[in-house]
Amino acid sequence: MSGFAQQLGRLRRSVGLIRMDDLAKVAVRGEHAYDLLDAALPCAMHLLDGQARQTLLLREDATVAADVLLVCEDDHYLLLADGVSSGQLLETLSGHRQRGWEVELESLEQSHALIQLSGPWAWELLADFDTPGIAGMRYLAAARIDSGLCIRAGHTGEYGYDLLVPHSQASTVWDRLIELGARMDAGAVGREALAYAALQDWFFDMGDLGPLGLTPLELQLQWRLCRHKRYPGSETLRQQREHGLAKRITAFRSGLPLQPGQIVSCEGRGIGEIVVVKTELAGQGCFGLALLDLPWAQAGMVDFSVLGGAGPVELRTISPPFVTNLSLFVRAQQDPWDLRHTLEARVAPGWAPLAVGPVAVPS
Repeated sequence: MSGFAQQLGRLRRSVGLIRMDDLAKVAVRGEHAYDLLDAALPCAMHLLDGQARQTLLLREDATVAADVLLVCEDDHYLLLADGVSSGQLLETLSGHRQRGWEVELESLEQSHALIQLSGPWAWELLADFDTPGIAGMRYLAAARIDSGLCIRAGHTGEYGYDLLVPHSQASTVWDRLIELGARMDAGAVGREALAYAALQDWFFDMGDLGPLGLTPLELQLQWRLCRHKRYPGSETLRQQREHGLAKRITAFRSGLPLQPGQIVSCEGRGIGEIVVVKTELAGQGCFGLALLDLPWAQAGMVDFSVLGGAGPVELRTISPPFVTNLSLFVRAQQDPWDLRHTLEARVAPGWAPLAVGPVAVPS
């Protein structure tokens, strides 16, 4: 099994550990922390202590500058952002500060590291590392553990947890997770495999989609926005809704290889282009995203083709995700790794991660 396939297998069949050092990490404190973030972010800000929310950082033209996880903890907020540096995030947030506001902005770049656990048995590895009760965290919740802050989030549709730990403890935490995870074939995973798994499950990945310069409407990310407030890009989005959306990303699959930039046609007419492509590891086909004109940007369209070197290549738009996650069948605290063979009766017939070939239940 290749290194990439092995990493993807960890995400889909055991546990993958990812160092997320390139994400911006900023803490916002003070009496007007809420007001500052309410002005800078497009989401609703009603969060309780220990709650998290996925949102975005938008430019004035409403294109996406960063993928943001917002966490409310006690008397302050934490922002984890993909697409900008901590310095850029601080500069952007500072631009929304008004005279008289008491706000403290702190970069955690030099003080903290971020480690992600992702996979069907990530909850068990986390429980072994900390305490059994931590496996019962709800999605988009945050809690303090001995080594730092634990946030249940994820990017792959499997169980996922982000650990924000002091840099001084990061190597110790990483080594301990690797040691504890050895019995369940856990191991390190790179960002390329994480992006692949994210697309399989229709999760937004800044590395793949950020450079396209699209708005949340075109990216189908309206659920991360609040319509009843002003923020950078809100006027552009209002006009886009009022005048009607012209294009939208749509998931597709094809039995043959394709490349970004190729034109998608229907009955001889160009209706969009391929923007993101991932090759299937089992077979010669691919899956990905196309930016299509409306009303063709919908699932179930079968009369599309892309001109390839050997002639037209057929593609079909689908309703994502591209995989059925094993985590849908694994019950935290009830289905330990050592008893994984007992899942066979509950796993859907023919279950198989798209990228690692036909497998039933991990052996």
